[in-house]
Amino acid sequence: MPAAVHLDVSLGPQAREFLVDLTDAQWAVLEGLLPKGKKPGRPPVWSRRQLIDGRAPLRPDDGELPGDAWLSADADVLVPAAVSCAIDVRNQAAVTARWIAEAANMPVLPDAEELLAARGVTVLPDVVVNSATNAWWWWTLFGDIGPDADEAFAHIRRSVRALVEQVLTRAERDGTSPRVAAQGVVADRLPVIAERFGWYA
Repeated sequence: MPAAVHLDVSLGPQAREFLVDLTDAQWAVLEGLLPKGKKPGRPPVWSRRQLIDGRAPLRPDDGELPGDAWLSADADVLVPAAVSCAIDVRNQAAVTARWIAEAANMPVLPDAEELLAARGVTVLPDVVVNSATNAWWWWTLFGDIGPDADEAFAHIRRSVRALVEQVLTRAERDGTSPRVAAQGVVADRLPVIAERFGWYA
């Protein structure tokens, strides 16, 4: 098994669009426009300016790598979690992981997904992988789970594992991609959802 790899968030091929370098005068204007939180919560690790500039300092054990180094991380599962369209036809060849779990919305472009599948790389689609972020809220709202964190995490683990297994089993049975299989699961579940909550016009 590959050694654990720690990489800070990479913004993928669009990184330059997100890095800014505000002057002191620009920051003075912008800082006054930012909302003030009612409850500050935990003390911040980085200042707001560092976060907005996209230049938060590295921690002692971190290392700075080129922007696309995350693609070839020595890992079994690659998790693009920050930016859509991060893996495209041009850079997909650098992926060495066996699995990609799409935690961001649409991080793998369709043409790149086809090329990855041809190389034996399985892409778990975003509609499956990051579904729990919205499902948790609905489960709580409709009383499927209580507001307890341990209960929520346990329910999420059970539900997402079952969903991933269902999607992968269907994909293997039908000879399709996990994305197509997930769409089939959705089509099968729509009548059940409609029966419970009704149809939206």
